[in-house]
Amino acid sequence: RSTTPIEIYGVLGMFSHPRGSNYLVLIVDVLKAADVARKEIFRIKKCLFVSYIKPTTEEQATAQRQEFIAMERLMDNCGFYFSRDYDITHTCQRQSTLDKSLPIWKRADPRFWWNKNISQKLIELELDDWITVAMMGYAGSASCYLENKEFTYTLISRRSIDHAGTVNNSRGTDDMGNCANFVETEQIVTTEEGSIGSYVILRASAPLFWTLYAESKMEMMPKPKLSAPPEVQAVAFKRHFESIVKLYNEVVAISLLNVEGSEGTLAKMYKQMWTTLGSAKVAYVTFDFHAATAGGHLENVMSLRKNLEAKKEFERLGFFAQDSGETVVHDQAGIFRVSCLDCLSRTNIVETVLGRAALDYMLTKVPGVSVKRMSSLDPDAVAFDTCFKAIWGANGDMISYQYTGVGALRSDFTKSGQRSMTGKVGDAMKQATRFARHVLDTDSVRQQAIDNLLGVSRSSTRRRDPRLEIVDKSMREREPEYAEYKDILVSCCTYHVGGQKPAEALDSWLGIQEKPDLIFVTLQGLVSMSAGSIFSQDPTAHRAWEEHMDNILGSKYKKVVSRAMVNLFVVLYIKSSLEPALGRDIRDRNVSRAGLGGLAGGLKSIAVRVMISDSPVCFVGCILSHGRDQGVERRAADYKDMVSGINFEISGTASARSDSILDQEHCFLAGDLNYRVNMDNSEARTCVMRSNLKPLIEREELRKDMQRGGAFAEFQEGPLEFPPTYQYEPGTNEYERSSKRRCPSWTDRCLWRSPNAKLLRYGRVELRASDHRPVSALYQVTVKTIDRQRQNKVREEVMVEVFGEDKEGALLAGRVLHEEANLLDWDAEPVAPISDEAVEQMAAQDQNNVPGLDLLDFGAGPTASSASADAGFDFFSAPVMPAGGAYSMAPGMSMGMGGGMAMGGGMDPMMSYNPMMGSTMQQPMGAGGMDPMM
Repeated sequence: RSTTPIEIYGVLGMFSHPRGSNYLVLIVDVLKAADVARKEIFRIKKCLFVSYIKPTTEEQATAQRQEFIAMERLMDNCGFYFSRDYDITHTCQRQSTLDKSLPIWKRADPRFWWNKNISQKLIELELDDWITVAMMGYAGSASCYLENKEFTYTLISRRSIDHAGTVNNSRGTDDMGNCANFVETEQIVTTEEGSIGSYVILRASAPLFWTLYAESKMEMMPKPKLSAPPEVQAVAFKRHFESIVKLYNEVVAISLLNVEGSEGTLAKMYKQMWTTLGSAKVAYVTFDFHAATAGGHLENVMSLRKNLEAKKEFERLGFFAQDSGETVVHDQAGIFRVSCLDCLSRTNIVETVLGRAALDYMLTKVPGVSVKRMSSLDPDAVAFDTCFKAIWGANGDMISYQYTGVGALRSDFTKSGQRSMTGKVGDAMKQATRFARHVLDTDSVRQQAIDNLLGVSRSSTRRRDPRLEIVDKSMREREPEYAEYKDILVSCCTYHVGGQKPAEALDSWLGIQEKPDLIFVTLQGLVSMSAGSIFSQDPTAHRAWEEHMDNILGSKYKKVVSRAMVNLFVVLYIKSSLEPALGRDIRDRNVSRAGLGGLAGGLKSIAVRVMISDSPVCFVGCILSHGRDQGVERRAADYKDMVSGINFEISGTASARSDSILDQEHCFLAGDLNYRVNMDNSEARTCVMRSNLKPLIEREELRKDMQRGGAFAEFQEGPLEFPPTYQYEPGTNEYERSSKRRCPSWTDRCLWRSPNAKLLRYGRVELRASDHRPVSALYQVTVKTIDRQRQNKVREEVMVEVFGEDKEGALLAGRVLHEEANLLDWDAEPVAPISDEAVEQMAAQDQNNVPGLDLLDFGAGPTASSASADAGFDFFSAPVMPAGGAYSMAPGMSMGMGGGMAMGGGMDPMMSYNPMMGSTMQQPMGAGGMDPMM
């Protein structure tokens, strides 16, 4: 045991694993990230999980280590920050109203306290000195000089724990109005004398129920789609804006969504919901970013700033300031809330532009600074401009990295004011990485780490109404009222063929004599694993077997799907008479953890899901890691990877939900699972010769693991009433005679998981070409056909019975039921908030509008059919763009200056950078790179 001392910078909490072990979570390495008001903010570089109640078994320890590695990587790489003496969860304005004599944890904002869940035991003991408040987000600062005045510029972004998650798991809003990717960003100016200026801006996903819809994971450009009808959208929309108005007072909601195309449906619904909201505290701005910046003219974003400045929005919303005596001289009266589709690259650019406009205004007013005008010829102004862009660029990269696993697109523009070839190449790399992450579902690991840290489950993050459990139970009990049932026969067959070609009769193995309705076959060992031939194998080795089975089954069966990987093949046949009951939604997925392109040992699995009438039926063929040393642990890890890695998206609906193999009504799994018998070889062979299998079964690894709740515990298996299937001398009926003398084992298995399946037969077949014996099982399976009208009628009756007069609760619960039943397909045409005539009149007033700036509405949504001063809203046109392509920048917004800052994409987000001309950066800069958890 190591006795090397470890330097500890803080305690993040105490994590209790569901299986009984406990861990102390320590901060063991940090990086100073920022200064604010003479207090230091640190970024966590390394945390450590130290067990103080150890797992009871080595298998549990191995499984838990994998979970904690993911959590450690999350906290080490995804921007977690803390301070010993500064409350990083609150803005300066909120802090001015709090009792600062209290410990930080007693006044921390729970929305941004990421380790509160694992701090509960420390909180119960009130160990003030041990409790560390950490947030996920960003912090960076720089010492700056303007007009011979020194001040510190600090940027802090706080990511909310509500509806938290990765881009593929958390979008839009939840039932309580919590929006995905909700980040509060505050820029702070502090002087040596103690004066403070602060300005806050928000980003968050559009407060709507929506998802990205794609027919398959390989679709490059999935389309956004609404996933709830308007009356349900309105409930969550209202809750969201009521909560942020309560926190920030006035709100100017800026939508950067495309007003046409696939995003147009979201943009229209956003506007419709704002109209329905009718709040005098919420204004709405439409700025079609892509239309405004078409042709790569990102500088056109300045038109939004100019319009807001012309309306004096920055003065109206204000900023917070207090003098050196802590007397508050300004309060921020409202915020901009910016959103695009995922609130990343477009939002980064717009927030940077608006942040600079607010900062320029704030610097003229903050006590002790009061900068009059910055000149592009002033070296200090150039250095400050460089620092500002670098900090905002790093902020955008970190926020994007946390949400997607890669840095922000177009970050070169944020950092330098212009696009570069390096930036464009970097963007292409980031997009490819993000697509690969989506296809490989690497977000699931990070999402699970987030959920573990916050102490939530995916269902709880959706705020699933507990009354739905009663609805579910009632619907199950009343299912016979709206469903009809039919029994079918399913044959599942597995064979490790040992590199052999088909030369024996397969009829009895396939179960043809029993006339099954579905025949599922999985073959393993199609490629010889000898050292001399491993790299010269035919990747189409499965075809001989496939053609052989096609000929045997003839016209009585139709092939539904066949899929192959190196050394693994699956094929599904359906009886021709049952083909009309086969649904159109046929999905297949595979997961491999094997090296050498699949030739080396390790998990390989292929899953197929089909709909038989209204019952989803899933088939999984697999081969797990071989070997005895830590074999059980490795195969348990394979099973976990297979369950988490195989997900079937729901097609034909707006739902983003994907189902695992365990979510299917019926699931059948077969293959070479490689589990062994832990018994003396000679004793085991003697027992087999005497047909005494009980001693072997008692020492069989898979059965023992299933019984103690380990791998495959969710499945059932028939009795092992046949001799072990491995390892034989090929072509004989004798177990191997080599020096290895392996103990005979049941490596080849068929399992099932279903509430309505009955095992009719389970056994092996005496085909001798391979060193394995093939195994097959026959099941009687009940499938159902649902009458949708009768189902809806029953559901309505149950909902009324359970929810009574709670109409809002019923609406939101209905959305969840629709989503879970894969019935979402809402494309309601939003109601225009004003008449078409009014829109045409406004467009005629200014034919030179910059594309994309639609309108700025203040006050309650209009109820009349035309725009008037009495209606409580105004419309503003964008300024005319100068001819010749030159653009006149606003004072203090010297875009394109500081040429040393054009950092391209693909760089490490923790890469250090020291800016030019005297400004001292304390936060490393750079663009996002590959996800270390990928």
